[in-house]
Parts: sequence; structure tokens; C-alpha cells
Amino acid sequence: MKEYKENLSIQIKSNGVFNHSFFLSIPTVFKFLFLGFFLFFSCILAICLGSIDIPIQDVFAAIFPFAKPSNSVHEIILTQVRFPRVLSAIFAGTGLSVAGLILQTLLNNALASPSIIGINSGAGLGVILLFSLLPGQFLFAPLAAFLGAFFACLLIAILSYHAYISKTTILFAGIAISSILNSFSNLLLLLNPDITDSSYSFMLGSLSGIRMNHKLYLPLLLILISLIVVFLFRRYLNALSLGDTIATSLGIRVPLVRVFFLILCASLAGSVVSFAGLLGFVGLIVPHIARRFVGNNIKLLIPYTAMLGSFFVVSSDLIGRLLFSPYEVPVGIMMSFLGCPYFIYLLFRQKGAQQYA
Repeated sequence: MKEYKENLSIQIKSNGVFNHSFFLSIPTVFKFLFLGFFLFFSCILAICLGSIDIPIQDVFAAIFPFAKPSNSVHEIILTQVRFPRVLSAIFAGTGLSVAGLILQTLLNNALASPSIIGINSGAGLGVILLFSLLPGQFLFAPLAAFLGAFFACLLIAILSYHAYISKTTILFAGIAISSILNSFSNLLLLLNPDITDSSYSFMLGSLSGIRMNHKLYLPLLLILISLIVVFLFRRYLNALSLGDTIATSLGIRVPLVRVFFLILCASLAGSVVSFAGLLGFVGLIVPHIARRFVGNNIKLLIPYTAMLGSFFVVSSDLIGRLLFSPYEVPVGIMMSFLGCPYFIYLLFRQKGAQQYA
């Protein structure tokens, strides 16, 4: 009976959704080149298309100082609206997708992501609390978002250290933490009606109205620094992906390293939430798709996940702007439409893997 189950499990993995050997057989250089091309193409489309379509020559004219744009209005739209929005989408996708990769590795749970287990909610609570106590202090929004995200990370870490709590229980506990933090956020919005209107797009997750100013410089800098640090210390993350026992045998102080990466995760997710709001599902689905193409090698997985996350957010924002043009659908709503089916798929896939294991 045991041999039958093992053979059945092998057959399912070879015929079903687990078989991704075809993607892994593609040379790595080609996979990065293809993804880079699609990311570049989606950015060009996001810059050119919208309620006002802008020709490509005006885009290059706005980028290169020696060229002269054919329309001054187009130049203002590009420099004040389109460029900051696309740049923000790239950094938002990169930060949240890498944060999701870190969480899935630390918790050894395929369903962990900043939006699912409460990190985004903690960052959102920190920002709303700041706006309630100190209205108009947008400069401190990244710090408030980081503190809120780190608080949620600590709660999750405490639960993950408990020896008798399963991975599924940790996931459900994270969902409960997310619900509690969202309830506090809604309570603050109810008690402070003056900030409710301005916080509406923040709760939905939107890139509309983003400008290149001091509100954006600090979050983008924090994301960039956090990404560099994650990549420099990637070998520790690679060791943790093998399990705590093997990581300890390799001489790694697992609790200290886990807290270190949780701080980086809070920095990434909190920085994104501070300017883009509560974006969901990108940190859940992107690491899974990236693993299908480059495997579990963290050295390849981090940059590929970052690029794929950028492509996902830029494309979702573009679809949201074009779907009901001239009206816009916030990027958070579009990502939820795309992410929810994949989340359900992951639940059924894990159930099938446990049934035939």
C-alpha cells in the first residue's frame, strides 16, 4: 500500500501541476532575458497608454535632454505622472514579492505572504495611526509603516517559535492577526472622519497621484537598501530554506538570523505600504511562479522574483487604467482579482500533496 501511494504521488507530480521540469530546462540567461523584455515592454506600454495616449517619440524626448518633445503637455504628463507611477509600480512589486519570498522561506510555509499573515495590515495600521495623531506628516509615513509591519512580524515570529504549532495553524493565526489589525485601522478611520476620504485609496491599494517628491524618495531608498542587504546575505536565507536543524548544523544562529530577515521583510513591506497602500497577493503568487522557472536557488530566485513582481504590478496597474478608461480601477483591486484564484489553487494543491504523501 505504501509503494502504491508513492507511485501514485510520483505519477501526480509528473502529470500534474507539480511538473515544472520543462521551465527549469530552459537556460537561465534566456529566462532572465525573456522576463526583462516583458518587463521593459510593459513599462513602455504603461508610460505611453492611458486616458491620454502619448507617442513613443515623446517618451524618448522626455528621457533624453538633447531631444525636443513635440507636445509640452505630454512632457508634463510623462515627468509628473507616468514616470513616477511606473517607477513606484516597479519598486512596489519588487519589495512585496521579495518580502513574500523571505516569509515563505522563514516560516517554511508556501502560503505565507505580507498580505495574508498581517504584515501589510500592521504597516497600514501604523500609517493610519500616524495620520490620526499627526495629520499631514507624510515624511514619517515610512517609519510608521515599518514599525507597524515589524510589530506584525514579531507576533508571527513568536507563533513560529512555538514547538507544537503546525504550519497551517501559523497561517491561520496570521490571518487572525491581519483581521485584528484591520479592525483597529477601521476603528481609527471611524473615529477620525477627517482622514477617511484621504485614506480610502490607501486601504484599496493605489498608485494614483504619486509624484516624485520627498514622500517617495525615502521609501524607494529603503527598498533599494533592503534588497541589496537581502542579496548580500542570501546564503543564510538559503540555509534556512533547508530547515532549522540543517541550518544550525552549518553554524548559523537561526533565531538571530530569522529576526534579521524579519526586519528586512518589515522594511520592504512597510516601505511599499507607505506610498502604495495595502497591495495584496503579489507577495504570495510571484515567489511560486518564480520557483517554477529558476528552482529553489536563492541566488537566482531573489532577482527573478523581484523582476517578476515588478512585471505583475506594472501590468496590473496598466490593466486597471485601461479596462474602464477614462476611469481607473485601483491596482490593489486588480491584483486581488488575479491573486484570489491562484490562492485557492495553492490551497487545493497543498491538500492534494498531503493526501498522496
